[in-house]
Formats: sequence, structure tokens, C-alpha cells
Amino acid sequence: RDIYERNKINFLKEYKERWTRNEEDDIFNIPIIDPDNIIPFKITKIKRYAQNSDNFRRKGFNEEIFEKEKIIWTRVGKRIKAAYTNQKTYFEFDIHTFKLSNNEYYWFIVAILNSDLINYYININLRKRISDSFPKIGKNEILQLPIAKELDSNLVAQISKISQELTEGKSEYSEKVTNELNELVFDLYDLSYIEKQRIRDYFSPKAKISKNKKELEKYIEVFIQTVSLYLNNPVGIEFSPNTDFDLIVAKILLNQNTSDTPSANKTKKYILNEIFEQNPNENFLAIQEKIYAKDCVYIIKKDINLNWTETKAYEDGQEILKQLISTSNGERIH
Repeated sequence: RDIYERNKINFLKEYKERWTRNEEDDIFNIPIIDPDNIIPFKITKIKRYAQNSDNFRRKGFNEEIFEKEKIIWTRVGKRIKAAYTNQKTYFEFDIHTFKLSNNEYYWFIVAILNSDLINYYININLRKRISDSFPKIGKNEILQLPIAKELDSNLVAQISKISQELTEGKSEYSEKVTNELNELVFDLYDLSYIEKQRIRDYFSPKAKISKNKKELEKYIEVFIQTVSLYLNNPVGIEFSPNTDFDLIVAKILLNQNTSDTPSANKTKKYILNEIFEQNPNENFLAIQEKIYAKDCVYIIKKDINLNWTETKAYEDGQEILKQLISTSNGERIH
């Protein structure tokens, strides 16, 4: 096997030396694209060039796949990175490409593929090996992406304009432009506020939430909005300070005026003591549960912003309501 591997490496080296060059010239003038060359909307940092040759055709591929207008995208990674090109290019195995029957939609489709909405949909529903180091998405999955037959022409025009400007380098792929593009795509698919927020939350970088009062206040606001319609009495929420094992306890007061149950902080200490006694080897960072008590519910989760988002507030509220309604025969809860 060692001999086989050495021979393969030597063959690849000889192949590259014969058929490719590191610098573009009159003969070797066709870019060879690998995944590192593709960023959203652009092809960049080409390191190898080939001459016009059958040696770079994949078996069964028509030469037209390398020619003229097309969209190329990476099949490996946590996000699709798609770009448009109208030049002849060769590309490596972990890159796919396709052409459109209607050339007017190239800028639009590239923007859709790079959007948070489509990447969220792919990761949740389509991507293969999502837990691996190299999660993959194939062409068959791309063809399953939902694109409406009837499109808002104004939104398509706005999305296409941004996409073209990014491709041609007339604007930078900044956070401001990315957010603008994502909002237009959200509107194109007519998403609700909570659906938009779920996608925003999904792509938020992980961080501690305990010291971010503004974000915790958003959680409180959305949670109360979610459950108050079904409750007669005022609802309140108090949080424990994060001092032990990166856990936060939220005490949901379902009857704020009369509840005499233990505070969130006291409950947190009690829960930790119980875990120490019963499960000394427990993984505290994995704890996530709800405890139902008289006039309140305790929510215990790790101190990570993704656990205390507006989306999670809505989902926690729905779960608690479902539990409470099931014990009250569907009547309005007191």
C-alpha cells in the first residue's frame, strides 16, 4: 500500500508538471478552480492554469460544461459558496456546476445559493454527513431547492443587482450588504418574523449570554408575547446569575402576583447539589431541561446565546403552553 501511495503521489506530481502551470501564459490560460478559489459571488486567487485539453474532462462530461456562462459552487463545507462565470474553466472533483435555461436569472440564482435562507434549508433538510468534518451537498440536493414559479419581479431585480455588483467587484461582501441581501430573500419567500429570526439565530456565532442584558430582555419579551394570550394572570421571568458550571436558570412566573416558589438562583443551587449527590460524573454542560412547579416553570440551559435567542423563547413558550394546556383540558389557563 505504501508503494501504491508513493506511486500515486509521483504520478500526480508529473501530471501537474506536464499539463499545468502556476502562472498564466498564452498556452496555459484556462483557470483550474478548486474549492479554495471560490468565495460567495467570486472566483479568486487562481493558482494553476491549464491548456485547452481533453485531459481535464471528467468522464461522461460534455466539453460545454466548462464553457461560457455557468454557476460553480463547492460541494463540501458548512455553507454553499457559489459564483458566476462566463469564462472557460476547469475544476476539481469537489466543485459542481450547472447552466440555466434562462440567462436572465444567473445573478439571481447565485444570490439565492449564497443566502442564509437556502443554506439553512440545506443544512436542516438536505446536506449529507452534516456531523462530519467535511459535510457534503450534491447536485441532486441542489435541484430540490424550493424556488417559486411565480416570483416578485421587483425583488428579483433588487437581488440580481446586488449579486451582479458583488460579482463584478463594484461592492464588497460586507455585513451590511449581506444583511440587505438576506432580508430581500426573506421577503421573496414571505417569511414570518419568527421564521426570519430562527435563521438569523442559526448562523449567530456562539457566545455567552449571561452578561448580555439586551439579548436576555429580547428573550423575555418574545416569551411573554408567546404565552400571555393564553394566561389570565401576568407573566414574569427572572434569571439566575451565571456563577456555576456555565448554567442559567430562568424562573417563569405564570402568576407573578402570587407566586411564592423559590427564586431562580436558589433553584439553580438546589439542582446542582442534587446532581452532585446523585451523578458526580454528570456532564453539566449538556444539561437542558424544564421543571414544572406551582405557578412557575424553571428552564435550565447552558450559558450560550443560541439557547436564549428569540427563537428559543418562542419554542420554549410553545412547549410550556402545550404542557399546561394538556393539563387544563384546553381551557384558558389561570
